[in-house]
Order: sequence, then structure tokens, then C-alpha cells
Amino acid sequence: MKYFPIDKRNSKDPSIRLELLIHTKVDLQKGMNIMIVYYILENIKLLIKHPY
Repeated sequence: MKYFPIDKRNSKDPSIRLELLIHTKVDLQKGMNIMIVYYILENIKLLIKHPY
């Protein structure tokens, strides 16, 4: 995991901005995947408790 100092965050250098954007996007996707997995596991638990 790569962390950017604050001064880089406000930099006008487009390559740094792009790199920051990509890292942010990757973090969001990881977060989404964790949420989806959690949601699926919760649904499986419910199905086991209440079989239809």
C-alpha cells in the first residue's frame, strides 16, 4: 500500500494526480468486493436458518 504525502495530493503534476486516482479507485473496488462478500455470506446464513 502506497501513501502519498499531502503536498503530492495538491500537486498540479498530472501523472501524480492520475496515480492518486488509480490508487483511490483500487481502494474503492476492494471495499466494494468486501461488502459484496459480506452480503452473500449474510444471505447464506439466513438461508441456512430458514430453509424454504
